[in-house]
Parts: sequence; C-alpha cells; structure tokens
Amino acid sequence: MNIYIGNLDYGVTESDLSNAFAEFGTVSRANVIIDHSPAAPRASGSSKCPTTQRPTKPSRT
Repeated sequence: MNIYIGNLDYGVTESDLSNAFAEFGTVSRANVIIDHSPAAPRASGSSKCPTTQRPTKPSRT
C-alpha cells in the first residue's frame, strides 16, 4: 500500500518520513519529492507499507 503525504517541510528526509510511519507498522520504502518550481514550490512524499497490514490513522504533527 502506498500512502501519499502532502505539504511536507523542505527539511524532511526519507529517514524522517520512514521513522514517523514506523510507529504505525512496517515501512518498506519512503520517498520525499521536492518540486523547486518558482511558481509553486512544494514538498511531498510517499510511504510504502506491506498490504497485509491494516493501516491506522496517524496523528498530525
């Protein structure tokens, strides 16, 4: 299962993202994508978890 995460801080690393979601289950991959477009700079990411786990709702931090 892939989980999309939007509006990330530009300082967030893949390790930070993986650690944040590890609290809720196994994380097999975490990606951070930074768009440096001057018109609309933004950071987003995704977390991949095994499909055999039922997701739980993470808290907002």
